[in-house]
Amino acid sequence: MIVWRGRGVVIALIAFGSSLAAEVFTRARFHDEHYYQRHSWPILVAFLVAAVIVWCLASPYTPPTDQPLKDLLQTPGLPAPFEEREKPRFRVAFFRPSDSLFFIPARFWPLILCAIGVLFYFIPSGSSQ
Repeated sequence: MIVWRGRGVVIALIAFGSSLAAEVFTRARFHDEHYYQRHSWPILVAFLVAAVIVWCLASPYTPPTDQPLKDLLQTPGLPAPFEEREKPRFRVAFFRPSDSLFFIPARFWPLILCAIGVLFYFIPSGSSQ
């Protein structure tokens, strides 16, 4: 698509879902329908939660391998040794390296979501009711 590539739309859905969950939580907890709009900390928490979720789903960085060097070290006629890289725990590789939102790869979005949350935290809400 024009706005996202691959599973990049999931980043926007996660950000929207965490913001909606924060608003529902603050309405239920503080019994005020406008608490989420008046205070900036729930917005910060929502974006930080979204950043953590996207970070957990982003594929970990895999450095390029030196395949020609491995081919030189392999003995001809013998099978290649079994090599399996150990995957990090608690990391689900949901996003692929080609997935992006607004032409920004998915691996950069946790930092961007944190920055957006901090930005909204320091911007005054504008309603003084």
